[in-house]
Amino acid sequence: MLDQPDMLGSDIQTVSNLIASLQLQLDAMVKDGSLKADTKFENASVVETAINDLNYRGHIAAVDYVNGLAGTAIDAATENLKANLPTDVKADLSAKLSAAIQSRLDAMQAVTDGMTAYESSQMTAADLETFFAVTEDAISKLTQVWTNANAISESVYENEFTPGDVNLEPDGEVDATDVQMVMNWVGEGKTYDELLSENPRQAYAADVNNSKSINIADVVAILNIAIEDLNNPKAAPRYLAPDIKMSADNNIALALNGNENGVREYAILVNNATTFVAGQLDLKVSAGMEIVDIELTGRAADHEVYRYDNSTGARVIVASMSNAALEGNSGALLIVRTRGAGNLEVEGAIFADRHATGFGLGNEGLSGIDSITESCQNVKERIYNVAGQAMNRIQRGINIIRKSDGTTTKEMH
Repeated sequence: MLDQPDMLGSDIQTVSNLIASLQLQLDAMVKDGSLKADTKFENASVVETAINDLNYRGHIAAVDYVNGLAGTAIDAATENLKANLPTDVKADLSAKLSAAIQSRLDAMQAVTDGMTAYESSQMTAADLETFFAVTEDAISKLTQVWTNANAISESVYENEFTPGDVNLEPDGEVDATDVQMVMNWVGEGKTYDELLSENPRQAYAADVNNSKSINIADVVAILNIAIEDLNNPKAAPRYLAPDIKMSADNNIALALNGNENGVREYAILVNNATTFVAGQLDLKVSAGMEIVDIELTGRAADHEVYRYDNSTGARVIVASMSNAALEGNSGALLIVRTRGAGNLEVEGAIFADRHATGFGLGNEGLSGIDSITESCQNVKERIYNVAGQAMNRIQRGINIIRKSDGTTTKEMH
């Protein structure tokens, strides 16, 4: 922020003191007769003109000084407004800046009109006094412009954010921690409005595509920023496809693959003309049902599945920390096993491409295919402990390995 124009008062006072001193000298010359009778009026007029000219130039200098400060503050605010800001905040601050610019122009136009009249010797003594009032009013308005412009810059500092930097204490960096935080919000079903009420800056930073919602497209966008390791994350682009797109060429379906020992195995089929890198969907189960396990097929060899249980089933996210593409354009992507009577349903499927464009997938419901064993065989190898819990890696003791062809083995480590 610029320093306040403290010099202004002292400058005007210096000019005023000088004018007063000259006036005292003039009065003394008249009193002691230094100005002779035949030349008194002429000399007094010369001195008076000099005093007025000095007074005029002092006021102009004061206006120029404050106008310079106002201009510098406006330039700084204009540059600062290029930062990432909430749309409504930027609109409000831009309007305030426009008002400050116009106020400055109006103040200087009044002064300029008076200067033109003075320089052309069209200004009477009374006009000069009016002009001094105009300059003093201009100084007051320009000082307010300076104040308002600096307030705009302060507001920018308070509201700006780095896209993707959702840490509670922002560090200006976008990394895996930010990705995981946003992924968790998506998985837990936290809405943009909920986050906005809790922490506006986090909401703005998470909603990278400016859609006023938080979904898998934002996760992909933040991954892009983190992967590119931008030297200046604040310059990361706001993605230009905020709305979820729908296409008949992208759809999702559910197929029952088998039922063994009370456990049903379903395949979630994704048929896509668009190349996707990540997706989210909701699994709904009937009362009394439970989701036993969720696995990825070979179509997601470079991906991980993230499961977020809720009161109606689970939200599932399929993502890759390298934003790798899902393989193929059709077939099973996920294998879901359930226990208990009832039906499994898939809802709210949103998938995103490499450019963080979100696509809503049409729901084909339960497929009429009786068996899709071939498309389900190529599942990723999974590791379980003796309690049947899925593990990320081999553990000490007994490990149950379910291979990609569906066979299982027990291994001791």
